[in-house]
Amino acid sequence: MLTVPGTQGDAGQDPGELRCAICKKVLKKLKSLVPNTHNTVGAARKVCSLLPRDISERCHNLVNRYLEPIEAGLMQDEEPASICTNLRWCQP
Repeated sequence: MLTVPGTQGDAGQDPGELRCAICKKVLKKLKSLVPNTHNTVGAARKVCSLLPRDISERCHNLVNRYLEPIEAGLMQDEEPASICTNLRWCQP
């Protein structure tokens, strides 16, 4: 199971920081899987299924909503932090 910093019992977690952490963690793992699978959707589903149940849905929403720009960023070998910033899930 993947873990995202700040998701285990941190009631004071800023929602923006949590969203950014989820995005970066998912895209980092996705970046490592896509070259092997050439299937961003399948790899994304796998990554999201590895997350704790309470954030897995957010992961699926992120991927479903932003699949095209995520794929473009990965194909251009952008870093996860850069892709997440471009998606406005992280602050610049």
